[in-house]
Amino acid sequence: KVTGYNIYQDGTQIGKTAATKYFVSKLEAHTKYSFTITAYDATGNESKASPALKVTTLDTTPPTSPTGLTADNKTSSSFDLSWNDSTDNVLLKGYHIYQDGTQIGTTDDVTTSYTVTGLTASTTYSFIVKAYDEVGNESTAKQNFRVKL
Repeated sequence: KVTGYNIYQDGTQIGKTAATKYFVSKLEAHTKYSFTITAYDATGNESKASPALKVTTLDTTPPTSPTGLTADNKTSSSFDLSWNDSTDNVLLKGYHIYQDGTQIGTTDDVTTSYTVTGLTASTTYSFIVKAYDEVGNESTAKQNFRVKL
């Protein structure tokens, strides 16, 4: 008669239970794991391992928010918007640039500047930059940057 189950993660026993459910914790985001289970009886006899269940955890952590927004090379209708690098727990993919709440552009993960064009002189605009990662998690906007041309 089965009295319990041993739970193995990547070949290492991580727990045991008498139930047919086991909650696994302390997993890293965007990581592959392999789980197997064995049954045991009251005398400690252990069955062969179950077929492996392969799992890849999700990445739900957004990148850090870009900071240090600046405006350079202003003209009457354009300027260069730049910011400091963001970081991500897995892989930073790039940046989304928003003007007055509407996305106007995207850059890759190494480009921390964007030329904004088509602006009107003597007008104030609001800009935010959000970092995003390879699975689409997007940072919050730490800085609402206002520019008047």
